Amino acid sequence: MLSVAWSFVFLCLLGASCQRDSDTTVPTTTGRVRGTLVPTTAGPVRAFLGVPFAEPPVGAARFKKPQPKEPWEGVLHATLNPPMCPQQPIQFNNYYSVKKSDEISEDCLFLNVFTPMTRGKSLKPVVVYIHGGFFNYGGVSMKLYDASELSARQDLVVVTIAYRLGAFGFLNVGTEDAPGNMGLHDQILALSWIKSNAEAFGGDPDLITLVGQSAGAFSVGIHLTSPKSRGLFKRAIMQSGSPFTTTMMNSKDDAAYGAGELARALHCPMPMMMMQGGGANAMLKCLRSKDVDSILNATASFTIQGLDGFFPVIGDEVIPVKPSVALRSGRLNARELLAGISEHEGDGLIHFMAKKFYDTKDADEVRKDSMIFVARGAMLTFLGVDSKRAIDRYFSGSQSQGGTNALHAAADLIGDSQLGCPTVGFAKRFVNPDTRVFVYKLSQQPSRINWPKWVRPTHTDEIAFALGSIFKLDPQISLSDVRAADNFMHIVSTFSRTG
Repeated sequence: MLSVAWSFVFLCLLGASCQRDSDTTVPTTTGRVRGTLVPTTAGPVRAFLGVPFAEPPVGAARFKKPQPKEPWEGVLHATLNPPMCPQQPIQFNNYYSVKKSDEISEDCLFLNVFTPMTRGKSLKPVVVYIHGGFFNYGGVSMKLYDASELSARQDLVVVTIAYRLGAFGFLNVGTEDAPGNMGLHDQILALSWIKSNAEAFGGDPDLITLVGQSAGAFSVGIHLTSPKSRGLFKRAIMQSGSPFTTTMMNSKDDAAYGAGELARALHCPMPMMMMQGGGANAMLKCLRSKDVDSILNATASFTIQGLDGFFPVIGDEVIPVKPSVALRSGRLNARELLAGISEHEGDGLIHFMAKKFYDTKDADEVRKDSMIFVARGAMLTFLGVDSKRAIDRYFSGSQSQGGTNALHAAADLIGDSQLGCPTVGFAKRFVNPDTRVFVYKLSQQPSRINWPKWVRPTHTDEIAFALGSIFKLDPQISLSDVRAADNFMHIVSTFSRTG
């Protein structure tokens, strides 16, 4: 039945492809853009892939804030996915993976727009999606972030945006040449471009919902309180993350240490007073002379899978104060928030962190002391504490044995401390007499995601449902996955329209 449905979609696309070029060409503030038609289970949508919103952050512009894209002449053909921002390969699961063969480039500040073929007098709600990946991984070209199904099935304009990652996006030496938080500035510039051009794609610039998962949710939380993001969106959805996830926030000392370690690894000069703005020019000149692979490899040499690398820093125009302080002030950039988590956020994280040391696929072979070691190491890395009390609590009672119980104990400790509690805690702090807050918990995972059997619904599982990309990832999609995706997409759509 499904193959018949896809055949029908393909025929529809063939018919639609005979329409005038003007159907897939739109004027924007930076120039005309020609997209393409892509098939979905609900008929074709217009896709504009790789639309630049900033000048390439290369050469002397490396590590600097982004600059708006200069207008172009003629028509820009936006028909192919853009390269992803520089990053190392990663295999989190079969849905979230970046391969060595995937194209990466410093010239990566692009966005993808998906807009329905249906036309009407009313403008459509706009959903802007910020991908996760611990500020080190991910990109809009990943099939996981294909939002065409969400656009088609829910009649939404959906935009996925890129931003710089790792050192390229978050190196901070305390000067305008490398101020830190460049990746967040990228997001703000993308939001500004979308606000200015939403109507050209059939979207309502006054009905923009900002959505993010993991590091993307952290980013959404920052934009909810940042003075630089004011007026750029109306509502927000935070999936499995928030700025209360302290793992993804660096102190200025952490930032200085990271910059120094990067310089050391690349044999560049290291000024003593770097974070006070003194003597950083020689170091930055040296770092700008290095190629992308050298910087990625150098970063990998002193970080643990990117888990303790370059992250946002408090104390600039984007994050002037701690997010908790900003929330207390009541100066919020949206009044309606939907926040949620997967039921067992930590399962996927523990599998990812421990698989290099233990065979976590065979739960029966896992010992309790091994998982305590992993949990304690994660707590030290993430929180800088050796929390014996927390470990004793999570590993007590029925968790006293090895195997699945030990894996789940470690996973629940990490998931609760790093994702569950920070997400729910942010939602609680967001509540005031002028706001509306909704929460959810995802209790299902994609049927054919390649987690070990012991992994319960966990981190990243919601992405394929929320964007509808599971229809592209799984050609033999199960009925339960169809229902889960339709339910999740309906929630996103309804909240985007009415809150």
